[in-house]
Amino acid sequence: MDKIILKSNKQIINLIQDIATPHNNVLIAQFKENPDDEIKLWYAQDMDQSLYQWSSSITNEHFPAEIYGNAFNWRFIKYCLTHAAEKFVIVGWMNTNTRLIHLLFFLLRRPFNHWTDLPNPKAQGMSTKQKIFRWAAYKLLKHAHSKVFGVGAATLDCFRSWGFPGKQLVNLPIFVTVDDDLAAYHARSSQLR
Repeated sequence: MDKIILKSNKQIINLIQDIATPHNNVLIAQFKENPDDEIKLWYAQDMDQSLYQWSSSITNEHFPAEIYGNAFNWRFIKYCLTHAAEKFVIVGWMNTNTRLIHLLFFLLRRPFNHWTDLPNPKAQGMSTKQKIFRWAAYKLLKHAHSKVFGVGAATLDCFRSWGFPGKQLVNLPIFVTVDDDLAAYHARSSQLR
């Protein structure tokens, strides 16, 4: 966590992602314990019932969040460009806005952080167009002024195999407290995936 926060005085950290997830909320909860830093949450959407069938939204579970939408949002893009003193952590690049932010930060040589889980190295199930886009996106990220936070050693190994320098990569595993013993989770691993 200390690699995101670069100064000892108050930092504003913008966490930009598509939707709230329980494992990301584990990290977000840690910011409540550090009142010297302020976190701003940005989501493309409040809740996706087709992806997660939760009974209630977890978007504002720890802090109030802004919804910037999947369609191009000039107000959101402008905020990212005009708040250079703030820190930005972008989770993936699933929508128009996050793709554009990656590109603009790359062109402007702005420092930022990219947080990802294990990418699909073989791009299974993707069209040729999607594979080309993904290749270009990772090439851009490799040469951007960014840190890449990967969820676990396997993620970092994948990025290293693509030629990312070790100094650009940071392991940031997410640990979630579980109620059952480990054997119970192993028995249900296919359901959990």
